[in-house]
Amino acid sequence: MTTGHAKLSPSGADRWMLCPGSVAMADGLPDTSSDYADEGTAAHFLASECAISGRLPAEHIGMDIYVEDTGACWGATAGVRCTTFVVDDEMARHVQTYLDTVSELSQGALGVFVEVRLPISHLTGEEGAGGTSDVVILQADELIVVDLKYGRGERVEVDNNRQLSIYALAALE
Repeated sequence: MTTGHAKLSPSGADRWMLCPGSVAMADGLPDTSSDYADEGTAAHFLASECAISGRLPAEHIGMDIYVEDTGACWGATAGVRCTTFVVDDEMARHVQTYLDTVSELSQGALGVFVEVRLPISHLTGEEGAGGTSDVVILQADELIVVDLKYGRGERVEVDNNRQLSIYALAALE
């Protein structure tokens, strides 16, 4: 069973679907991050904490979020490399917009699943592979996948989004 990051991860689907050779080229290379990706991880952490607790993102302004190799948390782990992000007004506003969207889409839902781990091995063939969807909303006649995008750099489109398509197929399964 795969325990780390899936080789054919949903978040990397644009890369490996458009350039299958990139999977072999990346094999054995360290799974590194960037400051932009770490900032996105911090925003995701804030969003999931607020979605679960019901607290507003603005209530966390000024608080530190520590991003480590294993994810994000409110307190740093001793001896572990981490990057610290302070929840500022911009992050709080962006996360609030995301939470408002999730709330609106969740009206009358049969189920709302936050930070849900979805199996993808039936799609990729990689044994035990999975991905974590930010939110999956089950309506009576519709399955909605919501993914928070936060950070800088490359614009991510919603239409024909490969990552979200994989999450939707995994949730449907």
